[in-house]
This record gives sequence, structure tokens and C-alpha cells, in this order.
Amino acid sequence: MTMPDMFATPEPPRRGTRLPSDWKPTLEAAKFARDLGLDVQAVADQFRDYWIARAGAGGVKLDWLATWRNWCRETAVRNANRPKPRVSQFNLPPSAPPVEEWRARLRGYKPGGFWLTERWGPRPETGKGWMSAADLAWWKNGGES
Repeated sequence: MTMPDMFATPEPPRRGTRLPSDWKPTLEAAKFARDLGLDVQAVADQFRDYWIARAGAGGVKLDWLATWRNWCRETAVRNANRPKPRVSQFNLPPSAPPVEEWRARLRGYKPGGFWLTERWGPRPETGKGWMSAADLAWWKNGGES
């Protein structure tokens, strides 16, 4: 240890913070969630509500981005372990739109764009959507027959 190092004041440990009530994921954070196949808005709403409501020291974190990434990973694992309902063109959930509406819905859709997963199922880019394989292929082909 050199003489100046011996008398240097150690850097105090950083203090954690609570999540701001108006928190929204950054572009980097949203991309991380989207790359895991998650619905960014739904996961962000759950994350924000949970951490804002968390009382005491448990709601204080040093690195909110790392906390977000862990939350997303855990959500993706939880989603992967849920039993998937068997869905076919002839056995669509009651909330799914009629088959003839898919192309109209898919025509203007871009990955990560507006999509009502509760009504329309998984996003098309996941490859697990409720639309027919032909409609999905049509969308992946840029909407050309």
C-alpha cells in the first residue's frame, strides 16, 4: 500500500432507491423483455405495481435494471412451465377473432406493436399465435400471397 492509498477515505457504499411511481422500462429494458417473448407492457405493469407496493427495505434496490432483468427471466420461466392449451383452427378460444379477421389484423402489425394477447393469443412473432399457419406464413412473408 502506498502512502497516499493508506490515508485515502474509502468510498461509502452506494444506497439503494425505491422504484419511482412513474417508472417505465427503457428501450434497452423493453428489448430484453421482448427478446424473451414477453408482453413488455403487461410485465412492466406487474413489475411497477409489485415494487411500488413492496414495503420496507425489500422495496429498495441498488440496480433497478438488473432487478428488471431478473424479473423478466423469472416470468419467462414461469410462462414456459405453464401448461399450454391445445389450440387449432377449429378449437379456438372463445375470445379469439374469426379466422377471416386474421389477415386484416396482421396487415399493419409490426413486432412489438399493439396486440391484445388476452383476446388474440400470443404475439405473431412468437410463432405460437392463434392464427392459422397459412396466415402466420403470410404475415412473415410481408403480407404477400
